[in-house]
Amino acid sequence: MRKFSLALMCMLLVSCEMLETSTTAITILVDRTDVQIPVPNSEMLLPFIAIDEDVYDGVILKYQTIGDVDYSPVYQLELPQSSLLENTLQRNAEINRFYGAVDTLFIRENNKAYSYKRSSILFSLVSHLEQLEQLETNNRSLFLLSDLVEFSDIYNSYANSDFVIANPQKVALELKGKVTIPKTSAIDIYVLYFPKTKEENRLFGAWRTVYEELFKDSNCTLHFGIPQTLKINTTSDGN
Repeated sequence: MRKFSLALMCMLLVSCEMLETSTTAITILVDRTDVQIPVPNSEMLLPFIAIDEDVYDGVILKYQTIGDVDYSPVYQLELPQSSLLENTLQRNAEINRFYGAVDTLFIRENNKAYSYKRSSILFSLVSHLEQLEQLETNNRSLFLLSDLVEFSDIYNSYANSDFVIANPQKVALELKGKVTIPKTSAIDIYVLYFPKTKEENRLFGAWRTVYEELFKDSNCTLHFGIPQTLKINTTSDGN
């Protein structure tokens, strides 16, 4: 009986070692200087949180508003990694509480009224990239909901919009002298913004070029937009 118990314990230990859990780190930066800038929602994040694939994985989510100042409150929600030995019902309850907390955070922040005139984007972005780099995980994403138009002590894009549109490479070179982009070990940056006018499109396109130049040696991967999968009904209705 004792030998059987020892064998069972060994099997459990081996099973635990074979089960590799990981943590997904997600940072969300929301530019609140323009009401046309998209706001975050849980549906946007679900494809990037792999809890459905492995309920034992953990998630660290950080959220910050971008506005007039470099330093604004940072909110953090965390779902710790779980053990194979943890009760499944208890784990599902923890996951549901985490999703509920994320929904509450988004609803609360999206319902606030903002009157920011300036947008200190690069300072916050660089700071959070440095923090993500310190985390011991390979699953790291940063969502930047912004038109990228910098209006801060670093650069005044509104006073130089024509120059930015005509010379994005020169703007990038100037910013490289003011901002140090950290070299990372693979972080995905998703920029979410959809221009409504030709002028907005030109300015956003120029700032996209600026960012591509700034981050080309950083090991970060820039994504503009999030691919959406459309569900197409292929069932024939007989017509």
